[in-house]
Amino acid sequence: ADIPGVYCNAQMSSKLLSLYARPDDKGLALLKNAMNRLNLSARAYDRILKVARTIADLENSDLIQPLHLAEAIGYRNLGGIIQKKTIVHYFPPNLHHFLPNYNFIGLDLQ
Repeated sequence: ADIPGVYCNAQMSSKLLSLYARPDDKGLALLKNAMNRLNLSARAYDRILKVARTIADLENSDLIQPLHLAEAIGYRNLGGIIQKKTIVHYFPPNLHHFLPNYNFIGLDLQ
């Protein structure tokens, strides 16, 4: 969208996010689950939506899918809350046996 003064998703206000980066019901459930489990702030919520919007844009998707949100959450710098690299996955596999240096956060929507 052509919005004066906005040249990238990082510049979107909360109002613009509600128009252009609104997740569907499954995505919203995923995001709320991550927010609660990781104790993230409202500011982090907006940043995750901006990154998810960018990921969706790169895939030429008009809508933000749950996988876009999961990827954005995975990129989130948790600033010492979790010391190891964090992997957020949509469908929880048993990869923790093979990758012991990673934290896995299962955000199953089923």
